[in-house]
Amino acid sequence: MDNVRLQPDRLVLENVPRVAFYSGGKRCPEDICWPSSLRAALEYLGDRQVGCRTFGIAPEEGQPYLGCSYALHLVTSGLAFQQLWRPGDWAYADDVTRMTPEPLGPFRHALEAMGYSFDVLANPATKNPLALQGALGPAGDEAAFRARIGESLRAGRPVLALGVVGPPECGLVTGYDDGGDVLIGWAFFQDEPGMNDGVEFEPTGPYRLRDWFARTAAVITLGERGERPPLKDTVRAAYRRAVALVRTEEVNGYRGGLAALEAWAQAMEDDAQWPDDMDVRRPRYTRHQLTVGNVAEGRWYAAVAIAAHATTCDAIAAPEHLLAASSCYARIHRLMWDVWGVAGGIGGDDPKVTRGTTPEARRRIAALLREARAADAEAADHLERATA
Repeated sequence: MDNVRLQPDRLVLENVPRVAFYSGGKRCPEDICWPSSLRAALEYLGDRQVGCRTFGIAPEEGQPYLGCSYALHLVTSGLAFQQLWRPGDWAYADDVTRMTPEPLGPFRHALEAMGYSFDVLANPATKNPLALQGALGPAGDEAAFRARIGESLRAGRPVLALGVVGPPECGLVTGYDDGGDVLIGWAFFQDEPGMNDGVEFEPTGPYRLRDWFARTAAVITLGERGERPPLKDTVRAAYRRAVALVRTEEVNGYRGGLAALEAWAQAMEDDAQWPDDMDVRRPRYTRHQLTVGNVAEGRWYAAVAIAAHATTCDAIAAPEHLLAASSCYARIHRLMWDVWGVAGGIGGDDPKVTRGTTPEARRRIAALLREARAADAEAADHLERATA
């Protein structure tokens, strides 16, 4: 089928909020791609300051602020609570579609919590096995993708796209040029060497990319917002899913939840997995320290959101248990910073790899990870009691 030629020849939604890995500034870190992309898209559509009454969207002059909807999306998607690890496999595995038993679960739960209908179109030509299996939804060719993207943008709604630039993580398509031959938008990886081949930029900063179809695993388009479920019902359901996730030992061929934290600890203290070869240690330490970051950020925002819900959600029978769970997640956040501290801080440069992979350092890290596991188990117990 010939590709659809979109009309008008160029269409760009202006002033869609950028998504990017944290590099300073007033906004708090938003390094987990799906909830941050959803926050930006809904903020553009006018959905601001959702999730609680405790944290506002507008910062005081010169002060950081919390985009509260990001915290809510992390909780409702389940990404605040989940972790994967497969023994002996050091490849990065924390993309959204693998994190829960239902590949579309993190997308569906977060969007339903906000009252939005949505459609998913998967690209079977990508290397993403879930797209090949149809688990990401109905498949489409490039013509179908162009038509779906054009329809959403003409309706004034950004497109949530898995891939385009970088791995199949979520970003935003905010426009197109040359009748759809070029996509325009924001991607977390648009400035990352080795992941942004062929990327050019609009004068205002968004990426421009030709030959985008083979790089796009799926697109998620939003319908009109319907009635939003009561927040009390949303968070009760999210907490119950969180408890199940934390206690699920196997997810999509990986250890999950508490079992993943133990498998990670064992991998760190296993001398056989850390030979005296920097070419082996370097990528393994990178996988480790990126995982530390995901756990730290997810649990911190869980702590923030749950503490707020304890004082605002009248359907919670035992708010003291929510506050206790929040404290556990804040403790895990602190423990992850302690893990980074074993090597001298965040990052994976060679001096940190050297310091962080000695037998003594790895055993210290394993002990900290087991402390985090105990706190995660305790938090799940409190969430279960709070929603009983």
